[in-house]
Amino acid sequence: GGGTVLYALTALAQAIIQAEIFEALGINQKKREMERLKDHYIVCGAGRVGRRIIRNLQKQNLPFVIIERDDRRTAEFVDNPDTYIISGDATLEETLREVGVDRAHGLAACLPDDADNVYVVLIARDLNPNLHIVARAVEEQAEPKLIKAGANRVVAPTITGSHRMAQALMRSARNCS
Repeated sequence: GGGTVLYALTALAQAIIQAEIFEALGINQKKREMERLKDHYIVCGAGRVGRRIIRNLQKQNLPFVIIERDDRRTAEFVDNPDTYIISGDATLEETLREVGVDRAHGLAACLPDDADNVYVVLIARDLNPNLHIVARAVEEQAEPKLIKAGANRVVAPTITGSHRMAQALMRSARNCS
């Protein structure tokens, strides 16, 4: 009996301390602000592609939320007061709900794995049929799968980049002859 009471008091003290720490860091306030976002954009993955999208959204002063699994990448954005970031798994329905996918205007699925991007697109499309979804394809054969899953547009950075490089190479070869 005494052990149970002691455990309950310890858990209560821990909850109180955590709540104070979160409040001091403004995390609860950020969460409340994020819950009020509407017609915002969601960026799933803050890797190379995701960061470029984030920079473009920032330049346009558009509201957005980042979902990133890697704590080191998450830490890069925490200090920015205008940035909402969730450290979590974008392939989980509860994470997409937490960032307000049902109220969002658009979503960019930029995870490094095609299967994960397909899964994000499927869930997001199910939760918000009007959402504009742009997905990253790592492999060329993933493009039709992402479209079938519900993406409005699919971009394959490696394929697009290599095509542009080939054009630049051929253009310079023609200019030399």
